[in-house]
Amino acid sequence: MNLIELDQLTTEQLEALISHRTVSITSEEIEELERSFSGSQDQLFDVLVLNFSLMCHHGLPDNDRRLKYALWIIEHFPENGICSKAPQVAQFFLEEDSYEQIMSIWRMKAKGTTNPAILINAAYATKSLEERNFFCDQALKVSSQSIETKKQIDDLNELFAESDR
Repeated sequence: MNLIELDQLTTEQLEALISHRTVSITSEEIEELERSFSGSQDQLFDVLVLNFSLMCHHGLPDNDRRLKYALWIIEHFPENGICSKAPQVAQFFLEEDSYEQIMSIWRMKAKGTTNPAILINAAYATKSLEERNFFCDQALKVSSQSIETKKQIDDLNELFAESDR
């Protein structure tokens, strides 16, 4: 699936497609996707499938592999909502030093950006409530308090409030 086709899907459609593929993928298919990975941005769908599969499949506990794809996603698609979920979810599956690598990249991406989506995605990725609030405040500031940004932050806060229960 190429970038143009991915752009035409809603976030919900893309999530469903990734979820369906992740559930049905075999270890052999994961290995084949990894062998064919060249770093091309056209491989976004495959990388999302790989990232979620490596987190969800039993018997694939390799931190370095999960980190590789999470970092690639952040580096190439920091503003994409669906892409933010892969590194966001990865924080719960990565070793602490790998999580710190991810947050280091998010902090660099967030520094000085005028794109609220990047700041919101960085907020999703962090474990720190203080840092999450900082990223959300910055997103509101650069978006001139847009209704869309406020809604995204409300969704983020609701998600983390549910996870804290």
